[in-house]
Formats: sequence, C-alpha cells, structure tokens
Amino acid sequence: MQIDEKIKVFISSKCGGERINYDRLVDTDSIDKKYVADRAVRTNYDLVRRALKTALEETGLIRTYVFEDTSASSSVVKEDFLFELDGSDVCLFLIDNFDDNISEGLLVEITRAQRTNKKSFYLFLNHPEKEETSIQENIRRTAGTHYFVIDDIRRFIDEGYKSVINDILTTYKKYCKGNITFTEQEIATSVDIVGENFPVDTTDIDKQIFKNLGLTKNKMVSLIYKQNSKDVQTSDFDTACLEVLDFLLGEKDFGDIGISSLLEELSNIQPPEVHKLVCKRWEAISSFYAGHIEKAVELLERTYQEFSEDKSISKWLLNDILIDWRNLSTIKGQAENIIDFSVQKKIDQEKSLVFFPILDRFSTNINNALWDRNFSLLTSSPYSISLSNPEHLFSLISNYIFTAIYYGSFAQLGCVLEQIKKVIFDLVQKDNNILFKIQLMRISILCGNEMDFRKIFQKYGSSLSYSSVEEISELYNLANTKPLPYQKETWKVLIFSEIGYYLSDADFEKVSNEIFDLCSKWVESENPNVWLGEKLIKALKTNNTRLSQGKIIYFANKVFTNKAIRFYLSLSELLISLDFSMVSHGIVNDLILQIKTIINDEEINHQGKKFEHLLTKLRKIRDDFDNEIDEIVKEKFPGFFDNDYHLEISPDKASHIRRYLKQIESRNASQGVNGQIAFYANNPYITLRNILEYDQNVLDEKLLTDILAVLENTLLSKTQTYSAKDDAIKLIIFLKSWEFSPAHDWSGLYSTLHKNIETLAKGSSNYFSETSSSQILNLHLVLLKRVFGEDCLQELIETLALINNGDEFEKIESLNALENFLKFEKDIFSELSIASILIQYVSNFCFYADFDIRYRTVQVLYELLDTPYSSLIISQLSKMMDDDDYRVKWGILRQVQKIREYSETTFNYILGKAKIDKNYLVRKALNKYAI
Repeated sequence: MQIDEKIKVFISSKCGGERINYDRLVDTDSIDKKYVADRAVRTNYDLVRRALKTALEETGLIRTYVFEDTSASSSVVKEDFLFELDGSDVCLFLIDNFDDNISEGLLVEITRAQRTNKKSFYLFLNHPEKEETSIQENIRRTAGTHYFVIDDIRRFIDEGYKSVINDILTTYKKYCKGNITFTEQEIATSVDIVGENFPVDTTDIDKQIFKNLGLTKNKMVSLIYKQNSKDVQTSDFDTACLEVLDFLLGEKDFGDIGISSLLEELSNIQPPEVHKLVCKRWEAISSFYAGHIEKAVELLERTYQEFSEDKSISKWLLNDILIDWRNLSTIKGQAENIIDFSVQKKIDQEKSLVFFPILDRFSTNINNALWDRNFSLLTSSPYSISLSNPEHLFSLISNYIFTAIYYGSFAQLGCVLEQIKKVIFDLVQKDNNILFKIQLMRISILCGNEMDFRKIFQKYGSSLSYSSVEEISELYNLANTKPLPYQKETWKVLIFSEIGYYLSDADFEKVSNEIFDLCSKWVESENPNVWLGEKLIKALKTNNTRLSQGKIIYFANKVFTNKAIRFYLSLSELLISLDFSMVSHGIVNDLILQIKTIINDEEINHQGKKFEHLLTKLRKIRDDFDNEIDEIVKEKFPGFFDNDYHLEISPDKASHIRRYLKQIESRNASQGVNGQIAFYANNPYITLRNILEYDQNVLDEKLLTDILAVLENTLLSKTQTYSAKDDAIKLIIFLKSWEFSPAHDWSGLYSTLHKNIETLAKGSSNYFSETSSSQILNLHLVLLKRVFGEDCLQELIETLALINNGDEFEKIESLNALENFLKFEKDIFSELSIASILIQYVSNFCFYADFDIRYRTVQVLYELLDTPYSSLIISQLSKMMDDDDYRVKWGILRQVQKIREYSETTFNYILGKAKIDKNYLVRKALNKYAI
C-alpha cells in the first residue's frame, strides 16, 4: 500500500569513510592488528547509514535522509543539512569517541536538533580506552533524552532501527489509551454580523465566506509547521485574502495584489455607500504602499469629511477612518521630523467610544482560546501528554483579515500581524523551538512596533546563535518591505542593532557598509531626522567591537562639525566604548581638536556630556597626545584633573587612598541620619581594592590599620546601608588574604566585630537607591565568620535557603558574595561539607531564566573547580555552552583553560561549540586559543 505522508528520519554520523589500502597496512610490520581494526571501524559509517536507510524504508512508513542522498546545490552544504533536519520528524545520531574532537558538522546538527526540539536518538560506540564524548556526558544528565551505548559498529543498524520503530509504537499506544490529548478543541469560527450580536449598525456578511478561507488559514499554519493542503475549503475571497497575507508577511509586493478584482467582488456583497467608502480607503492604502504618504493622508482626510455627515455610515466606521488618518499622519510626521497631534485631538473630542465591533469580537475569541489553552495545560494531569493545535486560532485570524479587507482598514490590517504575533508568542512559551522564535522575530519586524520589536529581540534574539546564515540575513532584508524610504532606513538600523553580531562575515561587511552610508547621508542632510540619528548612534555603539573604529570616529567628527548639540552625550558614550589603540594618529587628532573646539565654545554647555571621561580614555590608551590632553583637562576640568583623572593616568595611585578613606568616613557620619538615605554614583570600597591590587607594595601596617578602622566603623554604624556593609566585608576578606596580613592583629578586629554582631546586622535601606538587603548582609556576615574560623555550617545552610526563596536581585548578590569569598579562601575546599553545600546552591542557577544569574553562576563554578566535585562542575559548564546568551558562553570561554587541566575532551568540545556559534563575540573569544 502506498502511503503519501511518511515519517522522515534524519540520520547523522561521520561522513564519507576513510579510504584505506588495507593490504599495505597489513604488510607493514610496524602496524598492529588493533590499529587496522580501529581504522576499519571508522570507514564503515557510509555502509551503516545505507543499511539503516534500507531497513527503515522497507517498513513503508518511513523516509530517511542520509548524506549520500545529497545532490548538487547552490547552497552551502551545512545550510542544506539544516534545511533537511528542520523538515524531519526524528533524528538519529551515530557517534563514537575514536577522535578527541567532535566534527563541526555533527555539532551543528545536534545543536539544531536540540534547539528545534526534534525527537532524537543518540547511539554511542565507545572505545574502552578513550574518554567518552562530552555529548554523551551531557545527554546522560538530560531528562527525557533517548540514548544507547553499543560495543560494535554493526549494532548501529539494529539499535537504530529498534529505537525509531519502538518509539512510533509507544506513541501510538499512548494515544490509544488516552494519554495524549489536544489542548485546543475546534470551535465555531464564524460569527453572524447581525443586530442581535452587536448594538450598532453593521453590515451582514455571509458566514459562508468565513468558512471558505482555508488557503489563508493554511498559510498562517505553515509559519509553524507543514500543513496538509488536501480538501481545503476556498473561494475567490480566500485567494484575495491570501494575496494580502502574503504581502503582510513580506512575501509579495503590494502591486502584485489584485485590488481592483477584490473591490469588484466586494461590490457584489456591500451596500453602495459602504462600498464607495471602502474603495476610497483602499485607494489611500494603495497610495501609502506606493510610497505616496502625502496623497494617502489627503485621501483619508477627504474621505472622512465626505462621509462624516452620512447617516447611513456607522459612527464606529467613521472613527476607524480617523484612526487610519491619525496613524498615517504620525508616520508622515516622523519622516518629516515633526510631531502632529491634530488628528488625535479629533479622536479625543469624539463623544462615542472608539471600537470595531466584529474585529473586537474576533480578538476576544482569540484571547479566550489562548486562555482556555493555558488553563487546560496548567490544570491537566502531569501524566498526560498535551499536543498543541493552533489551527483554529489561525482560522479566527483568517476571519479577522477578511473583515479588515472588507472594510478597507489600514490599522486593522496591521493588527492581523499583531494577532499572528500573539499566537506565535504563546507557542514559543510552550515550546522552546528556535523556528518559532525566528518566526516571532520576523513578525515583530513586519508589525513595525519598535518597542515590541526590541523586547522580543532582547528576549529571544540570542537564539540566533543557532540559526542558519540565511535565516539571519533574511531578518535584515525584511526592512526592504517597508513602503517609505524613512521606514526602510529606520528599520535597517533597528535590525542591525539587534543582529549585527550574528551576521556572517560576508553579510556583516555588506550590511555595515550600508549602515555607514546611511550615517553619511544623515549627517550631510540639511534637516537630519532626530529619531533616525539617535538610532544610528545606538546601532554603532551596539556593534562597536565589530565595526571600523576609524569610521565611527569619522562619523562622530562630522556630527561635531555640524554642531548637532543634542547628540553630544550619546556620541561621547559611543566614543568612550571604542578601542583607540589601532586608530590612526590623524583621526584621533581630529577628534581631540573637535572636543577642544566644543569645550572652548562659550555658547555650548558641555557639562554632563562626558567629554572629560572621553579624554581620560584617550589618555590611557594613546601615548602620543599626553601633554595635549593633560593641558585640556587641567584647564577645563580642574577638579576632575586633580582627582579621578590623576587616579586613572598616574602610576602614583596610592596617594588617593587617604582621599577615599575620608570619603568613607564622611558617609559613615552622615548616612541614615534623620532617616535620610543618600545614593552615591561611585563606590570607594571597590576603588580602594582596585588601587591596592594595582600596587600591593603601598600597603604597610599603618595604612592597613587605618583602612580596617574605617571599615570597622562602617560595620558598627547602625544607619549605614546594607550595600556599604557588604562592600566593607568584601574588602576585609580581600585584605586578610594577603601574605603579610597575618602579622596584623586580626583577632582583635574580629573580637570587636563579634561582640557587636547584632549591630553589624543592622542597616538602612532605600527602595530607590539601595542595592542590597538584610539577607545578603547576613550571608556576608556568615562568610566573614568562616574566614575567621567559626563553625557556621548550619547558619550558612539557613541563609542560602532563605535567599534561594527570595527575588532575583538577592540571588545575583549572593553569587557575587560567594565568588569574592572563594577567590581568597581556598582552604574552604578542604571542608567537603561546605563545598558540597555551595555547589548544590550554585548548581540550581545553571539554567535559571535570568542571564545575569547564569553568567555569575559560571564565575562561581570556576572558583569551585579545585574541589573533589570538579567532574560535576565541568559537566555543568559544558552543558551551559548551549546557553542562548552570548555573555554566558563568553564567561565560560574566558576561563576555559582551567578545564583543560582536567579534561582535554571537554575543553575541545567547548571550543567546538564556540566555533559553530553564530555570535561574533563568542567566536572572537577563541582567538587566544589559536584554533
């Protein structure tokens, strides 16, 4: 029997076996039989894949993909593999540990399968004398992952076959026993637009039209998964809706939509006056998408004025015209650098509520369906399996798009994408699938809501580390779907801000050149757009480490030349973030001349523009402008010159210690008095530690005594803030760890502190400015007790348990406290009880939702690496290399050399994962490892 729909199995392993002259090997005396056998095993993967393919396809239920099936293609081979993998239902990975390194291609495929939540099976053939692969190590500790260890390459065939077939049978049995349920039920998707349903005049639409929108619905479903196109109920209106949807999704030009044919069809079902109004609205929409914004606004204004007194037209429909008029006027104003509230005032003056009856009903139905789905998932039995089926939601959105087309509503056509975004966002929450996330990012760009776009990319943009080159470049190209030049430019800049580090080298060069061209065009225009200017500066800052530093400085100099004062602060912040070490002398000289001109201009208020910090950065990195910069700062920023500037550029940093001690004393005397809590921009405790680390020789017994006396006063102050006391304890732990410090009377200091332990635990807090809490201070006090030899195991357990039940802020601060403690108290490792408690606590955060917590977890894990639990820590760090956020992976790579001392295999695996990462900063971190 011929079965059309088959299960597709993707088989992955080493490819293209090594072709070996066995006769020559056998005749060679220096080659033993074991070596020949090992080489023979490694040549048989092509045969194994062929045998597996044959066995699985003989069932008649399965279609397989193997490397040998690949035909010639214009795409990169890796991209072809990912395309086939994405279209597969099941992945079967055949892996051995014969090599120290896992191939780049196999790592890419495994990572993609994991990120798309593919049903996957892993078969491991292990050489008994070699370390098992990091892939196997990670899989073994992952719940729900199917893997099997074999001892003969021929068992790849039998076990691979059984794994796939048994899982198919198990899934079918669960379904038959009712253990698999669908979270959504098919509901009525058509609504009669009659007076009984709506308390206003609306036009009747034949409900059969809504039932015949199958093609439109299937198009939306295809954004998520492949849809069966058989037996689709369709109509001419469905075809028109599909064309409009293709346009909204960026897959068709507006000019290719048959608007005239659509309006002709609508004339057969609309009252004459409504049809006349709708034709004018579509004329305005057509003008806008043709790039004629002025004409579109004028058409809407005339349409509103023409029909505003027509009693046959419902008030809600007239208000919808007002909304379109307002929206297009806003876009026009943004392009022209003006703000126009005139149409909004008309809307505010309307006595009737602004709403859209039938579309509000559809929107409510969609929201209710999402609510029902979530309710079902959260209240269903934990032993049942729920499968999502969003088709009925897309049916409702199909109704939505037809109604928006029917009334010619520009605003509601945009809301179609918002409804799609809402459904896909919900799917992303339920299924952490990279393909869903990419679709969500695509829709957010097409919707055009900048705030939502930023939120979505900040939340999910890091998933692009595991995308294909084509998927990433397509996101940038979506900017070209915008109708107006200003919109195209704006969205290119916005998208570049978010994906610049994920573009391939070739794409980045092309896109960055385009962004710099936009910079030149903007800075040379007679009336540069303010909103676009800020976005350009932000985009350059976001991608600064990958961009030409000289080009950025050249752009900044042009802005300074034009005296665009409103951009001075953001430009200064951009320039401070640059690396001036490789920039030519001439470009830096031009920049210094520009700064000098600005701060000498009495008409320009340069206060708060951070030019003094920019000059400090230049002075620290460049040694060819020392005298010139010194003179500028001394003359224009004398107070800054004597204090922070001197601290930064002078080798004599010790002279500032007394100044910071006086600052702490002053704050101890004033902080919290009369309930007044002050917030300070600088942290003298951290500055003191940095100075002492820079030059340890400056610390003698007298200075140490004075520092500790000030810190003691901080801790004994009942009104000092929690965070100040935290910092004081950190500095005490740091000072006690130094080699000469045992000569100090530490027991006397601790005796005083211990006698006043209740006072130490008291502090002030301000909701808006405080950066600590009583629980974090308690943790620091427990750690301080441990430094001075107290047995505080029970207290440590209780404190960590309370923090673990607290908020994210307390978790972050607890990890900071533990990192600081472990850096200087290595003897903790001899106490297995404390070390095990800390490892258990920290391990809870390896996969925590907040990236900052995960990043700080990495730092603490490295500090615990020398404990007897090193294998567990290495395993955790290895798995965390699958983290979405580049900052977490960068944190692992920064100290990965430490792992090499324990496991060369894991070290190579982590570097291999970084090598295939799409994020430029992750790959850049590999430079020091010369791979």
